[in-house]
Amino acid sequence: MAWDVSLHVYGEKFKPSKVSFPFSYASDVGEIGIRGKFKGIPTPFGQATIHAPETSAYGRHISAVCEIGLNLMPELKAAGATEFVLWVLREYEAQCNEELKPDEIALIARLGCSLCYSAYQVEERENS
Repeated sequence: MAWDVSLHVYGEKFKPSKVSFPFSYASDVGEIGIRGKFKGIPTPFGQATIHAPETSAYGRHISAVCEIGLNLMPELKAAGATEFVLWVLREYEAQCNEELKPDEIALIARLGCSLCYSAYQVEERENS
């Protein structure tokens, strides 16, 4: 995994089950939590995760997720979504530089979401 790009969607009244989309993860508000501080009790918010498709072109993961999010935005908001965070997790071995293209920046801005970028070093892989 060089990149893991995903859009995380939340809302106090959010019910992703009302959105016709195969989320990577989804939980309606009030469902019993399965981990963390809400484990075993009803969650006070709904949440869903959209990952970049594995078929995304190399280096176009951000655009792919943003385009899906923009297409789903009316349904997500109608289902109660109020908060959107684009997560970019980036592995690197020796050095990590990332360049966002103008169209990617524009897509993120159109989503009106926060951006969380996390880069972390991993061991060099054999036969890289």
